[in-house]
Amino acid sequence: MKHYFFFTGIIFLAVLGCIFLIEKMDVLHLKRTDIAAQVLEADGTSTLVWERLPYPCYYRIDTYIKTTGAIAEESIYEHVKTEFSTTPSCKVSSAPIPFYYRITAYGMFGAVTAPSTPIAAPYFMAKAPIPMFHYTEDHPASLKPFLLWHSIPNAVLYEVELLSAPPAQEGGTTPSPTNHLTSTRSVFTNGWQADLRVYQNYEKIYWRVRALGLKLEPIGEFSPAEELYLDKSAEVPNRPIPNTYDQVMNFHQPIYPVYQWIPLNGVTRYEVELLTEPPANEHGTEPDPNRAWAQTITAANAVYDEYARPYAGTYYWRVRGLDEEDNTIGTWSDLASFTVDAVNDRIYAAALGDSITHGG
Repeated sequence: MKHYFFFTGIIFLAVLGCIFLIEKMDVLHLKRTDIAAQVLEADGTSTLVWERLPYPCYYRIDTYIKTTGAIAEESIYEHVKTEFSTTPSCKVSSAPIPFYYRITAYGMFGAVTAPSTPIAAPYFMAKAPIPMFHYTEDHPASLKPFLLWHSIPNAVLYEVELLSAPPAQEGGTTPSPTNHLTSTRSVFTNGWQADLRVYQNYEKIYWRVRALGLKLEPIGEFSPAEELYLDKSAEVPNRPIPNTYDQVMNFHQPIYPVYQWIPLNGVTRYEVELLTEPPANEHGTEPDPNRAWAQTITAANAVYDEYARPYAGTYYWRVRGLDEEDNTIGTWSDLASFTVDAVNDRIYAAALGDSITHGG
């Protein structure tokens, strides 16, 4: 038995020695590898993906934000956070912020590649809104589908155009002169529930969207026209969608939260309720008896919390549409949540401001 452990130990050390030499002498020439990656999206979730290296390793993903360059001798990139992954992928934020990513592969004895060339997130450089969901022939839309896209910086509202066929020219800043069905500029967030009942005899139509500024000036151009297959027998969505898209992942929650949602078509009155534990009936129609706070608002798709939420813990919120008699239209929305982290006894710094949604 002693000989067994002795020779097992010798073999183990020999294997470690081989791995050490392979990594430190760069036998596989991995140091020359510049890991290339791209951001892919599925169902509103953005993921940074790259090709797996031909060597057992894990990956370090460093997130940076590009600085203004206004300060002399300031670094071009400021480090934000570091994450690790055992797979060649990592979930990333879809917020329209100039994030850059650098990937480094690690073996048992340290880095086996140099940090990659900075990889830019596509959202802050987008010339046009990027759709989140796609209504294909295999997954058609109801006659009142939600059309969602990623936010464009500085956009005040959006114009959505519906077409019977592809536009005369992709992109551009004006509606298509051909195949135009209708368009609307009454969209003040990054989503719209379209009412397509008048087009129920179409197998499919097309849609695209562009961002507009305060004076209705174009910001960029129309997005590429998207096919939108219709299924008039499909169930119509009957609740608003909490707009938790395009948020910075793992960010510090503001003391005064902002609740935003994608509204129901034709519904202008909403109630938001806040809870400290999940409701008894998530998709019911009545207020939860244990809710901590609620507010009703008209002609808006966002509301500021009037009270600070400084206490650590997980909070839950949802929204419902109301008619003129305060009856629920449809049901409560899906449940959204945010977490307030415990703070140190001594606050390091505080920031005061307004216009959390659009910046100010």
